[in-house]
Amino acid sequence: MAEEQFVIPGADFSRLDLTPGAWCRYLVVDMALGIVDSTEIYIAVPSHCNTPSGGAYWVEIESKPAGAGVEDSELFRLLVSEAITRASPQDSLVDYVLEFYIKKGSDSIKAEEPARLRDFPLGPNADSEWALVPGVTVSTPAGDFSCEEKSRSIVHEKEIPTGRVKLVEKRNDRWTVWFSQGVPIFHLVRCSIERSKETETVPAIPGIPSSGKRESQTVAELVGFGYDAEPIISVDP
Repeated sequence: MAEEQFVIPGADFSRLDLTPGAWCRYLVVDMALGIVDSTEIYIAVPSHCNTPSGGAYWVEIESKPAGAGVEDSELFRLLVSEAITRASPQDSLVDYVLEFYIKKGSDSIKAEEPARLRDFPLGPNADSEWALVPGVTVSTPAGDFSCEEKSRSIVHEKEIPTGRVKLVEKRNDRWTVWFSQGVPIFHLVRCSIERSKETETVPAIPGIPSSGKRESQTVAELVGFGYDAEPIISVDP
C-alpha cells in the first residue's frame, strides 16, 4: 500500500519537516526475477489545522504506476498529529494518525479506521544502529544534493522443520538511504533496499540442491519537490 511510503528506513522523525505546502515526488523502481515495476509516489503537506488533540497536519500520499492516469491512482489522506516528531522507534503510525481517508481512481473518498495502520511501525531511527557517512553528493532528476548516507544490514535465519530434515531460510536485507536538509518532509533523496534469500535442507539431501540466492532491489529516487502543494482533495472530508 502507498501509505507504506510514510515509513522510510533510517528516517529520524524528530527532524521530520511538515511545513505546510511542502511536497516531494519519487520514482520507485522494484526489480525482481527479471521483472521491473515502476511507481510514482507523491507526498504532500497541504495544510495545518488545530484539533481537540492539538495541532495536526493534513498529509496526502498518492501512488500510481509510472505514466498512469488518475483512474489508476490511489490516494491516502491522513490527519497527522504534530506529536509524530516526538515518536520513538517502538511506535506505530497509528499512534499519530487522527483521521484517515482513501480515494481510489475516480471513486468517492472513503473514511477508514486509523487502526488499519497499526502494522506500520515507524521503524528504527536511532543513528547508533546505522553506519553514517556525511558529505556524500547524490545526483537525481531533482538536482544534486550533499547528503548524509545511512546504511544498515539485517540478516535473518529461520529454521522450518519438515520431518527428518529441516529447511533453513537465510535472508539478508541491506538498506542504504541518503538524506539532505535541502529536501522537505522526510529529507529523503534516495533509498536503496537490496534483498537476498536462499534456502537449503539440513542435512543436505542428495539430488535436492539448495534454492540458490534470489535477489531483488527497490530504489526510490527524488524527481521533484517544492513548497506550493494544494490539496488533491480540495474539501476536507
